[in-house]
Amino acid sequence: MQRLQTDYLDVCIIHEVDSLDRLMAPTFHEAFDRLKEQGKVRFLGVSSHTPNLEEVMRHAVDCGRFNMLLVAHNFSNWPDLTTIFHDAKQRGVGVVAMKTLKGAKASVLKDFA
Repeated sequence: MQRLQTDYLDVCIIHEVDSLDRLMAPTFHEAFDRLKEQGKVRFLGVSSHTPNLEEVMRHAVDCGRFNMLLVAHNFSNWPDLTTIFHDAKQRGVGVVAMKTLKGAKASVLKDFA
């Protein structure tokens, strides 16, 4: 924390989660719980952009451990995410979308640059 010049982090994210085993790995959760007890981190998040994204995000919302999702979301993939996002909102879980263009800038929007 000293190198970051802060006393605490708002969110600690388990990044690039591609399976339920990684999502629920005890080492992540034990470390987070310890850091939270010490007041060094406030919230736990998860990020994913793999073929198992819907399964991972569904479990992250349903298990009650996560406060935030950083999730790949675009116009052509993962149709069940809308339902997952709705359930996340109902449970107070924040959602941040990434990779929203899915290559559209390079292909569809190239004439507008």
